[in-house]
Amino acid sequence: MKGRSILEAIAIFTLIRLITGFAPGIRDFITWETRILRWSYFYGLLIIAIPIMLILYKGKDFNDYGWNISGWRQSLGLGMVAFFYTLIPYGILWILILPLGLTYTSYAGGIFLSVGYIFAAFLVMRLSYIRDLSGHQAKTKRNLIIIAVMLLIPLVLGYFYRRFTLKLFSTIVWQLVVGGFGEEFLYRGYIQTGINEEFGHPWTLWDTKIGPGLIVSSVLYGLSRALNIFKPWRGIYDIAWGWGLFAFAAGIFYGLLRERTGNILTGTVAHGVFNAFGEAINYIFRIKI
Repeated sequence: MKGRSILEAIAIFTLIRLITGFAPGIRDFITWETRILRWSYFYGLLIIAIPIMLILYKGKDFNDYGWNISGWRQSLGLGMVAFFYTLIPYGILWILILPLGLTYTSYAGGIFLSVGYIFAAFLVMRLSYIRDLSGHQAKTKRNLIIIAVMLLIPLVLGYFYRRFTLKLFSTIVWQLVVGGFGEEFLYRGYIQTGINEEFGHPWTLWDTKIGPGLIVSSVLYGLSRALNIFKPWRGIYDIAWGWGLFAFAAGIFYGLLRERTGNILTGTVAHGVFNAFGEAINYIFRIKI
């Protein structure tokens, strides 16, 4: 049946939302988790385990779904370049959106952040087209040192500001493992790849082939954020469309990295390291945005 990969993606997305948001016992467990650890590792287990089980059931090769570490030095290098380009949308957040009294969940805030992410994606793709990916290989040691320093800084600050807690450590681990690897594996690895396997890669951006999987995975990724504040069991029926809009743009950003390199390592680095550092800093200084 044509479109079965899209239906499967929607089914996976819906299943995860139903289990984590509406199953009473599990919902209570997730609430307890987030109270103790600040984040839900059960959610992380789901978004990693479900694709793994489906890949094994279908007898597919994990390499086809982004678990490809060949050329990891180049992918790491491009991931670090993308990491710094993600400062563009978040620079817009701090310089423009927050001073105007807006939030990232508002329509206006979401539009501004979306523009920032699309611009960042344009710059990264253009740069990687102009410069051969192998050029990033020579900077591997430097990139690993930068990552280590970025992850160490919040721990040091946490100690000096007396915020060196389990929640701080958990924030760094969760953002790397779940926010970074887990979400990249589910959305850009399994869903994006599965849809492109069915529909192919009919479009080309510079020399990178892209397909409808990029769009569908980004829509679902955006919807996952838009529904984060939807909690009918508490009488909350709001949907954060602004958040969903800029998450869609972020999905395009990370999805293009997936297509450019053929793996999810690049997106995992850019996504996980940036969020681990940012969320840890937010926790230490009690920043609410």
